[in-house]
Amino acid sequence: MRILILQFRPAVRGLVVPRFDPSLGVLISLLRERGHELSILGVSRFQQERVKSALAAGLPQLIYADIAAVCSDIAQRTLRYVQDHEFLPVVVGGQYATVEPAASLSLPGVQAVALGEPDASLITYFERMKDPAIGQVVRGVWLRDESGLARPQMPALVEDLDSLPFAERD
Repeated sequence: MRILILQFRPAVRGLVVPRFDPSLGVLISLLRERGHELSILGVSRFQQERVKSALAAGLPQLIYADIAAVCSDIAQRTLRYVQDHEFLPVVVGGQYATVEPAASLSLPGVQAVALGEPDASLITYFERMKDPAIGQVVRGVWLRDESGLARPQMPALVEDLDSLPFAERD
């Protein structure tokens, strides 16, 4: 599956986006291990042309939005553009999704929200998206579809941290 990762981070003088984030880095490593084609775009303010060119270059089948808690307005404007022009499913994760899962689900085009650490739950969710016959309810992923809203419990934390791959830094 081709996935465009939008990393929403505040504009901080001297810091570039995308920025290294350990949990996002582990998620990227796990997704690459499973054969997903990934592209990433750092977003610190709404720039329609950058988003448009990232969509054209990567031809994604899905968008994963990793949203910092203070970037919900930028995310809303960007995801509204995606919803109006591209019709791609959006999955949200990061700080904002964990702190405000209901508000994250109300962002334009969002179908699912990953709470907490995304490694196990999102990998399972993305794998289940490939086969619609399998139920898509996954622990730690709130889901909105035609049947309503599913809010399953959080998954257990990964106890053996050595089992996780090194975080992707490229």
